[in-house]
Amino acid sequence: ERASRWALACKYAPESVETRVNAITVQVGRTGLLTPVAELAPVLLAGSTVTRATLHNRAVIARQDIRVGDFVCLEKAGEIIPAVGEVDLAKRPADSRPYVFPATCPACGTTVVQLEGEAAVRCPNPACPAQVRQRVRHFASRSCVGIDGLGPATINALVASRRVKNIADVYRLRREDLAAPGRGGGKSAGHLLAAIERSKRAELWRFIYGLSIPHVGATTARTLARRFGSLEALASARREDFVTGPRGAGRRLGEMTMNAVLAYFSVSENRAVVADLAALGVRPVAPPPADE
Repeated sequence: ERASRWALACKYAPESVETRVNAITVQVGRTGLLTPVAELAPVLLAGSTVTRATLHNRAVIARQDIRVGDFVCLEKAGEIIPAVGEVDLAKRPADSRPYVFPATCPACGTTVVQLEGEAAVRCPNPACPAQVRQRVRHFASRSCVGIDGLGPATINALVASRRVKNIADVYRLRREDLAAPGRGGGKSAGHLLAAIERSKRAELWRFIYGLSIPHVGATTARTLARRFGSLEALASARREDFVTGPRGAGRRLGEMTMNAVLAYFSVSENRAVVADLAALGVRPVAPPPADE
């Protein structure tokens, strides 16, 4: 039955091709989310060469029974994102084995967790270097505080050298910390330090979004900024603060998001980052207060 589904999927999908799963790797995101990725034999799909496709989470792999060595039907979801469809069981190798999702983080070795109500598996270690790199990249991006010049290569070097262990450490950087081959000397470091200084006055919602709180995207960050007015107020918020007081965040925040914010700031290291940002001169621009 599955073999026939595969044949139909590849025959009738508007953009689909067959390719082989050479490996399954696991990426660690900025919130600790572990995302499995299929490493594919290169194949031309809808005008571009595809070599990788997300497998989303552990449950998807188990449900589709995707294994290393399988031939799969690859298509583009929404004509943009490569998606792995049906497996061709007729071509499955005789020595094939089900994929076993890692029980520990591939970046730091911490035992992974799966929160109640979530399909996602996460690394709970906030000091995980993979998470730190991704969080700092996100924080420095134009979607957040926009620090021009703080690119992936510089971030990787700063995290590897332990000069940057969290986003607050970005504001502790000195010229000598940025001296490295290929950076263009003091002029480049000076431009980066100036960009870091300018970012201290970014909009509040950009800092909230930049904290990488699970389930808090840009829209929710704006809502939280209007509701709480400062990083310190958000960090010290209690459950009742989300649903009482000025109109704004409480009515538009789901239970999952509210719980995620409270859980994030229940970790002392996360509260310490907010305190450090203030001590280092970060003064986010708050939006007008919510209507009473």
